[in-house]
Amino acid sequence: MSKDTVVYIHGFLSGAKSEKAVLTEKYLQENCPGADFFTENFPNTPREAYDAVDALVGRLIAEDRRVALIGSSMGGFYSICMSRKYNVRAALINPCVFPWKLMPAMLGPHVNPYTGVKFEVTEEYIETVKKLGELAEPRPEKLALYLCRGDEVLNAAESAAYLGNAALVHIEDGGNHRFPSFAACLPEIISFLLKKE
Repeated sequence: MSKDTVVYIHGFLSGAKSEKAVLTEKYLQENCPGADFFTENFPNTPREAYDAVDALVGRLIAEDRRVALIGSSMGGFYSICMSRKYNVRAALINPCVFPWKLMPAMLGPHVNPYTGVKFEVTEEYIETVKKLGELAEPRPEKLALYLCRGDEVLNAAESAAYLGNAALVHIEDGGNHRFPSFAACLPEIISFLLKKE
């Protein structure tokens, strides 16, 4: 029997020790002891990040695991790609659905606060994200969408219009990009991800 496995995919300028990753691992340990949890400090550049996520998800599936994903912000974008490629469930938390629209405002040097890694957002970086967008065709029946209308980084209405036919849609008034009610939503998220088909 395949082992339930949840993979957390963090967003831009985030990491494996982000609050949502830690909360997810703790919730699974306390409530789903038969399930495994995986995450990594994924690279900051888009092609490398996509390849690293793909390598992890592909390896876990090759181990005959029943994989499901949680993707936050830019991690939501990669989760849409992986859900399409591997036909797996994914919960998208304030996902960045059209990241190439945001990137011009981020051009220049950055330091990831979780890893200390320095990198630069360039025009080539943006073009790479656009090309990856061709792989991000949603499978609505496999997706759960969690949005805050008060997201100060992303356009929640745009995400809702693009992903509003997801199997599960949870939209809150207020809030912010961090999705403050994530811990309260975890029982529903994990129930959706581990639901037998």
